[in-house]
Amino acid sequence: FLYWLARMLSLAKVAVSFILFSLVAMSSLSASQTSNWQSKQAADKFTQTASTALEPVYGYMADYLASRFDLAGATGTGIDLGGGPGNLCVELAQRSPSMRWIDADINPNFFPHLDQLADSTGVGSRVKGVRADAVDLPFSDQSAGFVISRGSFQFWSDLDKAVSEIHRVLEPGGTAFIGRGLPPNMPADIARQVRRAQNGGPSYDIDATERHLLDAVKKLGIKDYKIIRPTPQGADKINYGLWLEFSRDKLEGGLISEGQRAYAMDTLLFR
Repeated sequence: FLYWLARMLSLAKVAVSFILFSLVAMSSLSASQTSNWQSKQAADKFTQTASTALEPVYGYMADYLASRFDLAGATGTGIDLGGGPGNLCVELAQRSPSMRWIDADINPNFFPHLDQLADSTGVGSRVKGVRADAVDLPFSDQSAGFVISRGSFQFWSDLDKAVSEIHRVLEPGGTAFIGRGLPPNMPADIARQVRRAQNGGPSYDIDATERHLLDAVKKLGIKDYKIIRPTPQGADKINYGLWLEFSRDKLEGGLISEGQRAYAMDTLLFR
């Protein structure tokens, strides 16, 4: 009996050691991945992708958003959350001459490319880069009229917190458009070209992704929302992804918490 008891205790110690080792390894891997996302190498790599494989996406995306939300006649501030090198942000600025745009990304190594691109297209005075984590945005309450995030939410550390933060910074009546994939207005032949350049594109469970997004808005009690899963004509077997659109109720009140966040749009970013 003593032999088997000692044997069981020995096995238990081995099991505990393995579990502790696994937890440490996972923690180290997570920290390493986070660090890599914020590296210059990661920024350079995705900047290249944005200028090649994904290059057709941004113009179509900006056209779609400008048309759907009448951005050409809009004023105020828009945020591109997880905008990376700023290709979409700059395209949007070109289509909304009275708006100012913020490329909010956790990796500041993208911003030199953003500045160069914005200046070269004549929108440099209305486009700024701000280092930001989606789960703790450095912006004042109710300070943005529009928030777009394309291809970023799958990397956020806490989807619920990030959606809550987006809702917090939206003005009453403001709208968010969050998702991953291709613009609904992109022709099928261009979409195939993009997916070929991506070796077929990312693989993920689109139904599960939809459920996660819907859970996030429902937890906040948001009532004005919709899921968009584009299926353009002739786009059979092409993954166009999905998009969550939600708005902040115009009747929602509350004081703007100036001074509690690092950036008040008018006074600090755009002078």
